[in-house]
Amino acid sequence: MTVNFKLDEATNHIFMDVYVNKEGPFNFILDTGAKATTISKKLADKLGIETLDLEVEDISVSIPHGIALLQELKINKEIYENEDVLVLDFDKLLGKCAQHVDGTIGYTTLKYFILTVDYPQRKLQFDRIMNNQLDDYSEVNWQEFVFLDDTHLIGVPVNINGSDSFDFVLDTGAGGTVITLQLAEELQLTTQPFSGIVKGVGGGAKMEIASIELFKVAMTAQENLQIIVTDLAKVAPKAAKIKNGIIGYNFLKNYRVILDYPNQRFSLI
Repeated sequence: MTVNFKLDEATNHIFMDVYVNKEGPFNFILDTGAKATTISKKLADKLGIETLDLEVEDISVSIPHGIALLQELKINKEIYENEDVLVLDFDKLLGKCAQHVDGTIGYTTLKYFILTVDYPQRKLQFDRIMNNQLDDYSEVNWQEFVFLDDTHLIGVPVNINGSDSFDFVLDTGAGGTVITLQLAEELQLTTQPFSGIVKGVGGGAKMEIASIELFKVAMTAQENLQIIVTDLAKVAPKAAKIKNGIIGYNFLKNYRVILDYPNQRFSLI
């Protein structure tokens, strides 16, 4: 299944068309960093979808959240019936950026697929492992990834300026590439002040900028990559799981990113 996507120029988020309970299309973000597929509170209210309050430990208690059972969630020709999704108040979470966000497609949906994000062509491909589909990937140079600390977060090996390997989270929902303040200090990176803050569900944190001479992800490398340096613990309640950093749009935009969820492997082409 192949789907075209739109890239939001302000946030670098990947937007795709999704139908909910036979209505739509609605704007959903493809977010490999999201624990679950989610709909906005505004969309739930609009469609009259019953929502139950729920405590979600990965989400700040200051953001209202719940769970809902959708009769149908449809992506292109792929249909999910009786699908449990989270319900979030994106207006409070994202502010002005939320006006065009109806939901997110996260791990609870993606975990069944080999997902290809073709940034240059702005296409998504979702393949289930069946009917010998793996033959289509026989020439792919695969690398293993790990789920960090038994979470949904995809950890891939990164080397910085010839350093040892560190696991970074590969996140299509991240507008930029980030390194934790702790790792930046360990690697003695030179940083420059930057006006603005990094925002997340747990709050905001000041940030600085570092220019990396060589940023290597598995067998792929980029030179002179600018990355954000910040204290992620202030941004998200579960950021302690992200000990090193996040690979975001400014690195991924040049590649066709293939994530084989069932077999825990990836490739950048």
